[in-house]
Amino acid sequence: MKLPAMARAELLILGSGTRPESAASNIHGPYRLPNEELPPVFRLAHCLVVPSRAEGFPRVVLEAMAVGCPVAAFDVGGIRDLLQPVDTRLIASRGDMVALGHAVDFALGHPELARALQARADAFDVDTVASKLVEVVRAVQANDLAALHGLSARWDTA
Repeated sequence: MKLPAMARAELLILGSGTRPESAASNIHGPYRLPNEELPPVFRLAHCLVVPSRAEGFPRVVLEAMAVGCPVAAFDVGGIRDLLQPVDTRLIASRGDMVALGHAVDFALGHPELARALQARADAFDVDTVASKLVEVVRAVQANDLAALHGLSARWDTA
């Protein structure tokens, strides 16, 4: 199956692993880059594909979103928490390569998602998260359950 938006795609593999000898000429890597070198790569990329079978909080997804790089990923760890508020079509069931291909095709076909992804990433800015945590600590110190419930609802929609 060939998906239309991927017909002329170049693939850059970042991280660990080995490149199969039989890999096509449009597949490059794998390369290991220091974290500070990733944002410029994400700015140039048309899509970050995260085929991880396990994740905790996927910082790489957040970093790509912050610079407006669309993301397609398996539904593992905290990926759904980051992507679902933007569009569930960016998320594929864990291990379902066909669904991941469709998520990539969707991401490539909808460049307007960049702004929504950036806005979503802003909710995880250090200052934003720190101020929310201060509010939580104050509510706990005051034993104010109503305030905690309100904070929880606001956090979920950020």
